[in-house]
Amino acid sequence: MSLNLHLDTHARWTSGTLKSKITELFRDALNRELKTAGITGLPFMFIFEITSCGRLHLHGALDTHDCDEAQIDVIKLALRTAAGRIEGRAAGWQLCLRLVYDGPGWATYLGKVRKLPLARLDLKALMITSHAMTGLARNYHKNARRKRLAN
Repeated sequence: MSLNLHLDTHARWTSGTLKSKITELFRDALNRELKTAGITGLPFMFIFEITSCGRLHLHGALDTHDCDEAQIDVIKLALRTAAGRIEGRAAGWQLCLRLVYDGPGWATYLGKVRKLPLARLDLKALMITSHAMTGLARNYHKNARRKRLAN
């Protein structure tokens, strides 16, 4: 998943005291939009990246395997709204949501530019992880460790 922020959202979140709270601002906005739409417990994780022209955007992953097409459309709308909806021709470039076929490769890609945004925005962390995604990761690790110890 890749998500661009609206220019107004970008300007508001990167100015003054808000710039150290960008991860919380996005997480809270997304959770509010999802809750309003009746979706709770969605496993997600996002990381902020700064483009070569200095714009913030997010990359991440969502676990939508239990969602039907209508729910996925609602999730897409919630993502766009949380980032500040882009209208017109540029709207088609705001969100890219695709299936992940190579989890480890996607994780490596997500970690490629962590230091620049941290230093530039004075953030404690770039990653946003839902409780549901943390639970999935814990279970995966526990099962993988159990299998490794069994061999």
